[in-house]
Amino acid sequence: MNQEILKRASELAHKMDAKPDQMAALFADLVDLAQQQVAEIETVRSERDKADRNLKVSQAQLVQSGKMAAVGQLAAGVAHEVNNPLQIILSRVQLLMMRNQGQDPLVQDLQLIEANVKRISRIIRSLLDFARHNNGEEDWKVVELMPLVEQTAELMRHLMEKSGIALTVTNQAGESPLLYGNVGEIEQVFLNLLINALQATPKNGSIDICAECVGEHVVVRVSDTGKGIAPENLSRIFEPFFTTRENQGGTGLGLAIISGIVEKHRGKIEVESIEGEGTTFILTLPIEKSE
Repeated sequence: MNQEILKRASELAHKMDAKPDQMAALFADLVDLAQQQVAEIETVRSERDKADRNLKVSQAQLVQSGKMAAVGQLAAGVAHEVNNPLQIILSRVQLLMMRNQGQDPLVQDLQLIEANVKRISRIIRSLLDFARHNNGEEDWKVVELMPLVEQTAELMRHLMEKSGIALTVTNQAGESPLLYGNVGEIEQVFLNLLINALQATPKNGSIDICAECVGEHVVVRVSDTGKGIAPENLSRIFEPFFTTRENQGGTGLGLAIISGIVEKHRGKIEVESIEGEGTTFILTLPIEKSE
């Protein structure tokens, strides 16, 4: 392009005595060429910036994957250490219940202990599953979606209850839809969305996860009754390093990584929000047809 501009400029210099209409035509050509070059430069710059952002997101995703693997290993170790004494407690409580049948007040107290020990056991099982799926070696395979969603919700439920937030999971898809993907990454998507929803939702609020089948896709909505997202920020929330929580330690990478994982699984993620009322993230993923 530079050589073309120089060529036209040379023609213009040699035709300084040309007619005005010829001079105007040469000037117009020169301006057009210059504008084309500016446009090409802007395109190259935009593509370079996009590639740079994608590289940073990929690097951040690798770091996040390493962190998740480390957390998984830690969770597995803690879960194994806690699970054995927990089973001893549970067996002793059940034995006491058998020995004290007829003593209603005592049996009621023992039933309460049994129920809470079983709840802790369920959380530990979820941690063990989470650890297994995030050990950094998980292969892609056909998986059931709803057990993953429910397991991730179970991990977050105690934090929700502590914050006074109701968490519900609804399956309107009938049988659990099958997906082809990486279990650890799918869990990471829902875990990050639930963490974001928890941070945005005030006490006595609610977070709902609802799944339904639409054609050959499963659509999962993660809705909260939080503060919502400002309209001017809606189009930017999936951009790498964009955050409205910088003062609270936000990096602006969480949603960008989620978006990358969803795209890798041949899906899409969208957001709807009303400021002051709440936000809904909508995941659309292709259903893997069983044989």
